Amino acid sequence: MRSTPRAFTLVELLAVVAIIGVLAALVIGSVSKIRDAARRSTCASNLRQIYAAFQLHAADNRGLFPAERQPYTTSGDVSSNPNPKGDNWQAEISRYVLRDGLLGDVKKVGADSNIAHCPSFDLLFPNATLASSNYKTAGYGMNSNLNIGGTDTNGNPIALGGSKLSISTRFPAASIINPAKSVLVADSSDYHIAVSGSWTTTTNTDPTNNMGKPDGYASGAPYRHGSNANYLFADGHVVSMSPADALPFLAFKP
Repeated sequence: MRSTPRAFTLVELLAVVAIIGVLAALVIGSVSKIRDAARRSTCASNLRQIYAAFQLHAADNRGLFPAERQPYTTSGDVSSNPNPKGDNWQAEISRYVLRDGLLGDVKKVGADSNIAHCPSFDLLFPNATLASSNYKTAGYGMNSNLNIGGTDTNGNPIALGGSKLSISTRFPAASIINPAKSVLVADSSDYHIAVSGSWTTTTNTDPTNNMGKPDGYASGAPYRHGSNANYLFADGHVVSMSPADALPFLAFKP
């Protein structure tokens, strides 16, 4: 006696579809995490090479690291030892990290990668240009609270009658106090990381705005890579840290 083939019931079909959906979600989530991890790893590698660029800059400039930025033109900030190009730190070291020696436009998503910028920053800020802004960055900022020979780099500069260095003044690499516990460069949507005690959010996150900071923070990018960001210390090592863990290493240490 020939048996009659049994067809799937509607409930069984729905169960199969549901299982396939769950498996697809797991696979897609895993792929996304793998891509995020790859970008985080590439960023960390970039920072190590950026540290090498700082060292090359020092070798070519009497042992000096570049100033964080060029002199202010509106507030009267002056510097006795400004960046030779009159630009910020990332433009000053560009000759050591970019083939043509110029920052120009931030690399667009999908173009050949280079170590000048964070790959996750590209996804947030694909249309940013570096040529027309004092605040140019390629996804990294320099710590504004370094202790240079016992004085802060962020504040009322000595040249204006204050007691601190100017962020527009180059400084000897060897004068950084406690480099193993001081962040030099880290993820940021601006040229700086000026954080004191807490992270400050901003509403100007428009990638098409010259001052827009798509990471959502006025300075720094504490969640650039998921729940963490990458930090290059002044002795050359790189660490991925949570926002809370990073704060003590971004502060001025007397």
